[in-house]
Amino acid sequence: MNNRNLFRKSLLGTAVAAIMAPLSATAEPISFAGGEITGSAEAATYYLWRGSNESNGAGAISGSLDYGHDSGLYTGAWVSSATEELEMNFYGGFAGEAGGFSYDLGAVQYRFTRGGLSRGELDEDGEVEDQLDRARKGADFQEFYVLLGYGGFGIEGWFGFGEFGASDEDVEDNYYAVTYDHGPFGIAVGHADFDMDEMDYTHLDLSYEIYDGLTFTYTKIVDEETEGLRDTTPALHVAYSFAF
Repeated sequence: MNNRNLFRKSLLGTAVAAIMAPLSATAEPISFAGGEITGSAEAATYYLWRGSNESNGAGAISGSLDYGHDSGLYTGAWVSSATEELEMNFYGGFAGEAGGFSYDLGAVQYRFTRGGLSRGELDEDGEVEDQLDRARKGADFQEFYVLLGYGGFGIEGWFGFGEFGASDEDVEDNYYAVTYDHGPFGIAVGHADFDMDEMDYTHLDLSYEIYDGLTFTYTKIVDEETEGLRDTTPALHVAYSFAF
């Protein structure tokens, strides 16, 4: 299994719960069929996902379009640039609040236009088109998630399921996080739990929203099962996002 592709991030937006990256700059949603349609866009210094730089330091842009029903059901799509491909996420679930307690249950499908492979890898034997055909589903995978919150605290669980890409291997990699937000400040500790134990790692993110939509995040991998497998140098991520 190509575990590199399981480091991708998912920025999910709903009209009921915030599973997107912080979007403080808001716009009026569009009412439709008992719910609302919302959208978002973001530009960032690089593609940050679960403590990992997924665009090799290159800038990244992304956007989403979401529909949330008054009942709490929602669905949506998110697309982002990556180094040499586009990532598309399709998701849906149910979210709501009760007595100050928030919950969000759903599933997401991750799809990649080039199968998660670089042009160099595809060119190795000179059969680019044939390899592209074989690779189109090579990186696709899926997760279901459970997000719980109370006050400024949050707990996340993301669980891989089904087959990985075009292979018959099962996705068995999971991710867990504990978060806390207070005004413009945020902190998150996440742990990636892979089927291949030597890939496991833990990261810390500290964020500050300077003004609506502009967020600075200090990120660092603080522990890894296999030393030297990743770049553990502290990094600064800057993103500007807005809703429309």
